[in-house]
Amino acid sequence: MVAGVFAEFEHEHDLEALPPHTDGRPRTRMTDELSWRSPTGLLGHVADAVLVRRTLAELLADHDAEIVRRLGRAGSA
Repeated sequence: MVAGVFAEFEHEHDLEALPPHTDGRPRTRMTDELSWRSPTGLLGHVADAVLVRRTLAELLADHDAEIVRRLGRAGSA
């Protein structure tokens, strides 16, 4: 992260080749990994527990839905 509200933030994608579909179409599994550290010590830990973790999970769910929308279910397992 270059700048933002987090003291640290990292978002990585892990791409794993899967065996092809029975019809021969290739498949790939993408896994998101997030790590972050909120600022302000104890207050940041409370924010993580109450708000940040849930908000980031919702963000990833939206991210996943957008990938499915753009690529269609044809590419899913």
